[in-house]
Amino acid sequence: MACSSFPLPCERPLTPVHSIIAGLLTPLDVLVLPHQELARKLHVVDAHHIIDAISRAIAPQPVIIDNSFKGTAESIATGDDAFDALLGGGITTGAIWEVVGESSSGKTQLALQLSLMALLSPISGDIERSTCYITSSGELPTERLVQIFKNHPKLSHVPRSHERLMLDNTQQRQITSRHQLLQALSDDLPKLAEHRILLGMPLKLIVIDALTPLVQPEGKANTAKLAERSQHLVEISGLLRSLAWKYDLAVLVL
Repeated sequence: MACSSFPLPCERPLTPVHSIIAGLLTPLDVLVLPHQELARKLHVVDAHHIIDAISRAIAPQPVIIDNSFKGTAESIATGDDAFDALLGGGITTGAIWEVVGESSSGKTQLALQLSLMALLSPISGDIERSTCYITSSGELPTERLVQIFKNHPKLSHVPRSHERLMLDNTQQRQITSRHQLLQALSDDLPKLAEHRILLGMPLKLIVIDALTPLVQPEGKANTAKLAERSQHLVEISGLLRSLAWKYDLAVLVL
């Protein structure tokens, strides 16, 4: 799982760690193939260790986000010390954050954890804000959310009697199409943000889990469909950016 991307130096000569990849010419060949297919080509049971070795060999060192990037924006801790250290304290409000990774790599776990951390006031540490979790397949996994709430060490100071308060301030929207998403971003969520301000529980985080199913072209992809998809993504990102700026909240897209 990753919060950002980096260019692949595809033309770099193979190092010793790459030389074990028989029949593949560049690191890119290794990194873009599904690990099952790579394992089949290399006649090994599990290719994850090969992918990890090449990723470590070619990846640049992570750079900690400093305060010059953040300006006056608020940081929302992710609940993971390693992530927070790299992010300079957490994700910032007024911005869109994208998390990418393979299936079952922990994206939803991070999003659920972050949606709980965003409820906490940076001053008192109590639940004084709200979040909105948008799902594109199924409902919000409430049991999993409660489990994190009860067991995460970063939330141990919050009274367990506040479970109902936590759930009440974790708003959910189940959206199954691009049209529904556009409607929510242009009308429903602005109204929600205004309402939460009046309640004294400002909206601080919007999670979209996940965006790809909502913008995936129907049928076989072609140039026209991909161009249309790009236009849809521009429209959606514009609405998300406006929400983030106007209401000083963070947007997390999976």
